[in-house]
Amino acid sequence: MRAKLKEIKKELRRRMHQPIPEQGNWLKQVVSGFFAYHAVPTNSRALDAFRYHVTDLWRRSLRRRSQKDRTAWDRITKLADDYLPKSRILHPWPEARFAVRHPRWEPSARIGPARICAGGTSSDECLPRSPPIKNSLFTEANSLIRVQKFPVPLSRENVWKALNLLTD
Repeated sequence: MRAKLKEIKKELRRRMHQPIPEQGNWLKQVVSGFFAYHAVPTNSRALDAFRYHVTDLWRRSLRRRSQKDRTAWDRITKLADDYLPKSRILHPWPEARFAVRHPRWEPSARIGPARICAGGTSSDECLPRSPPIKNSLFTEANSLIRVQKFPVPLSRENVWKALNLLTD
């Protein structure tokens, strides 16, 4: 936030003698852009602080326009309320933001989550397993091909042929 405030201070110094509505519109864009990125839940205090510091920088810039200027906080508060957006949270909480539907999370999915074993064991208990499919034609077709009752290489077409033989 400090780096952004330094940039704003430098730019306000450059834009010091522009009319107040032009400065206000430019600051509105800057503050809106900052809020668009940083307005996540639990960050409202930082957003309020940023708006306050931008208002203070604008007040100091306006006071440097003349030796006789007595810009008070009540006037600058009114200008800030007219031009700068109020801080508000724009993004949802992370569980709503990152709630991605993945087929592994659905109950009908066949691929289970990967299991990782500590200690580098090489047992089969740690490897991911797909749930067993019992009493299905596909399992019978695979066993038919493996037992060599249907001696052909394993391919999709051959599995379909074996399935057709089983259903006949």
